[in-house]
Amino acid sequence: MPSTIRTKRQAPARAKAAAGPRGDFAYAAMLRGIADGTFKPGERMRDVAISKWLGISRKPVREGLRRLEADGL
Repeated sequence: MPSTIRTKRQAPARAKAAAGPRGDFAYAAMLRGIADGTFKPGERMRDVAISKWLGISRKPVREGLRRLEADGL
């Protein structure tokens, strides 16, 4: 499995102020990425690479990763 996110992936549109906290945005974007096959089973999801992909800081990405882990993903 690749250890980093490939550059050919399209990042979702950036969160707008009305869309809620950036942690929710990161969680939803990563959940969509899992559902649509952007992230492969067993692939390591690195916060640095995901934050660059989404164009946001690492803190909301880590919040989203914790939620995914709590969901069993």
